[in-house]
Amino acid sequence: MKTHYMAVVLALGLFGCSGAPGDSDVQTALQTTLRTQVQEQMNVMSALGGKSASEAAQAMLGMPKPEDIHIEDMDVSDAQKQENGDYVVKANFTTKVGEKKEKSSAKLTLSKVNGQWKISGMEKL
Repeated sequence: MKTHYMAVVLALGLFGCSGAPGDSDVQTALQTTLRTQVQEQMNVMSALGGKSASEAAQAMLGMPKPEDIHIEDMDVSDAQKQENGDYVVKANFTTKVGEKKEKSSAKLTLSKVNGQWKISGMEKL
């Protein structure tokens, strides 16, 4: 009986360690990617036109501040491991910028770099 119990615990433990990114992993990776992209755009505008150009873009174009971008309600499905170790997943989520929310779906490619999941490819569905 004890041996049977240990086998069940071991099997459940292995099942939980599939290696694929989970909802929270993908949510964190996507939010970080979107914030980084906005920050990079702001950096380019600042380099070309100074801080005032970046501020003008935010005011006139409605460009959000990176910290105002939030990913919510992440639901990951169909995780497929690629030969190179990356995972391609289908993700349904809500992007919240300030008070505005938008539901989206995307096919995301994730790579694990230094123990962190990173988005290496994105295709809106």
